[in-house]
Amino acid sequence: MDEYLIDLSGVTDRDSLHQCLRDALPLPEWYGNNLDALYDSMTEMSVPVTIRFLGSEKAQDRLGDYFEMFRRVLQDVQSDLPGLTVFFEDP
Repeated sequence: MDEYLIDLSGVTDRDSLHQCLRDALPLPEWYGNNLDALYDSMTEMSVPVTIRFLGSEKAQDRLGDYFEMFRRVLQDVQSDLPGLTVFFEDP
C-alpha cells in the first residue's frame, strides 16, 4: 500500500495548492491544476493508497470556499475509488 503525507501549511492560493499536490502525488503529466483534473487523475491512481494531509487549517483559512470544494472532490474520489483513504490531520 502506498501512503503519502502532504503538508498544506505552506499553501497560499489555488496555484500553490495544485503545485503541492503535483509535487507529492503521482499525478499524470496532463494534470491541469484544477479540481476537475484532480478528480480525473486521482480516480486513476493505483490502490490501495492512503493520503494524509497536514496543515489543512492554515490552507482552509487562506483558500476559503475553494478549500471546501477541494475537500468535496476528495470525498467524491473516495466514493468512486474503493481503496483510497484520505485523512485531514492537524496538530
